[in-house]
Amino acid sequence: MMTLLNAGLFILGAMGCVLAFAILSGVCRKRTLHNLSLIAFAIMGCAILLAASGLILIAGVPLLPAKVAPPIEVARSRIQLGDERDKAVQALSDAWYHADCRFADGSGEDLFFYGLQNTTDAKIVLINSKIVDGKAVVDFVGGLEPYMLHLYDRCVPLPIIDALDPRSRSAIPTTAP
Repeated sequence: MMTLLNAGLFILGAMGCVLAFAILSGVCRKRTLHNLSLIAFAIMGCAILLAASGLILIAGVPLLPAKVAPPIEVARSRIQLGDERDKAVQALSDAWYHADCRFADGSGEDLFFYGLQNTTDAKIVLINSKIVDGKAVVDFVGGLEPYMLHLYDRCVPLPIIDALDPRSRSAIPTTAP
């Protein structure tokens, strides 16, 4: 995609130069100040387009920022419904934190934390597993908003909940002395 865009920019710059020289060759015959400034601007514009496209093609300077897939999409590409839970946990081992929220029977959820460690930027992947033939298998892969972490306070340590959702403390009633 990027190479096609860079090549298109280079071709556009080259075509612009040819077109500008063809059009301006007739203007050059009448050497007025207006015509000369028009010629100079056209040549500078073509040179800038060609230089930018050459820099992008040769030096690899990106024209657009690279798109990074959201963690939920990445998780869905790595894990299929019906996969064993242990395989899913291993597939998402690049998370900065993993909360094991299973129940005694082995079913439950796993939370995987990605991105920055703050309320607005944390990305949480939620994997639900159920027991099938004595094994925990994945039956849901999705996401969880950080403000909902209070639902998982049994398995996510309080410092992480407080760091991601400072409003969680307001749920605990306090009395003034």
